[in-house]
Amino acid sequence: MLSLSNLYSVELLLLHPAGLNAFEMFLKSYNPVSITEITDGPLRLDLLLVIDCWLLSNEGKYIEKIKEKIDLIGLQNYVEGDLGIENLCKLKNFILKTLEQRYFGPFMKSMLMENLRKEVFRHELLQIRIDQTSLQRPGEKIRFECRELPLDD
Repeated sequence: MLSLSNLYSVELLLLHPAGLNAFEMFLKSYNPVSITEITDGPLRLDLLLVIDCWLLSNEGKYIEKIKEKIDLIGLQNYVEGDLGIENLCKLKNFILKTLEQRYFGPFMKSMLMENLRKEVFRHELLQIRIDQTSLQRPGEKIRFECRELPLDD
């Protein structure tokens, strides 16, 4: 379950579908000064997700997608040698750090983050109320379905 404390870490935020969705929507709507950053953020997030897919499955079909995204972003010089697990883990950490440094600050100030905070707060409050009733066994967590958040105009 996504908690308010998880919202302040890029890595933890991206582990939950609602957090990932909000951050991705922000990246796609982000309008920075540099034209490069408009496409760079979503591409970096896509690359991060493809690397995670490869790390979880080790399927060769993801390597071509990774190479394609590395070329699109221009990270060829960053990846030394083959695309083995060590280099992909380094690349993943580099991308996470870049997303945090370039985009997470503006995301934290966005309406998408504000809406996400409200939604998570409601879920935490509901969980506390459910824990206080006899409808649920001690230690059992309730699962919530998060709604898709609207884009800022």
